[in-house]
Amino acid sequence: MHKLLFDIGNTRLKWALLKDGIMLQQQGLSHDAVNDDAISEIIAESGCEQLYVANVTGVEIEQRLRSIARQLGISEPVFIRTQSQAFDVTNAYDEPQRLGVDRWLAMVATRSICRQAFYVIDAGSAVTIDAVDAHGQHLGGLIAPGFRNMMNALVHNTNLSTDEWAPPQQVVVLENNTQQAMLGGCAAAVAGLISQQVPDDARLFLTGGDADWIAGLLDRDYELIEELVLLGVARYAEVA
Repeated sequence: MHKLLFDIGNTRLKWALLKDGIMLQQQGLSHDAVNDDAISEIIAESGCEQLYVANVTGVEIEQRLRSIARQLGISEPVFIRTQSQAFDVTNAYDEPQRLGVDRWLAMVATRSICRQAFYVIDAGSAVTIDAVDAHGQHLGGLIAPGFRNMMNALVHNTNLSTDEWAPPQQVVVLENNTQQAMLGGCAAAVAGLISQQVPDDARLFLTGGDADWIAGLLDRDYELIEELVLLGVARYAEVA
């Protein structure tokens, strides 16, 4: 059975086909390019019989996906919710459903490939850090603004723009112009948060749109898995 996996984040839609138990390459689009016709085309071209969805953007998109699925004649989409315990991971939250499903699925996916204690960082619109011990117990996490949101906050009510700025590469240094100084400061804030919170000897997994360049700022070992949330979605699709 072919199952299509969706990861609907705050800025991008990512998807991959789960074909005979094997997840194919992740693809993605920014929300600016995502409309009902684009979604219908993605689903139709996949040849899937069912859609499995991680969504952090609210119920409106879920209603649209249900309607699109009916129009295409495939099964009702499965919308994954955060649980108190599943796949050998135990949620630390007193109200488990309040933990973002993207964070939950990143931990579920990481636990499936790592039986040791680990930290998982999702670096996108926000930077989230979650710790899980060797028994699969979630120890809690942190949420901070992502690089782009830091920059937007910094230039608010100024005549500066973040539209064409890119994060610094590899090394943050003292700068001699405002734009580069702001870029370096925000990049250093993200990297510094990780360095301060994640022990040097801990197993560290990175995911999210900014993970690749953030990795270059870290003077430590890490494992970068861009499709980590979708791998978590696949875990749910595999047992359905």
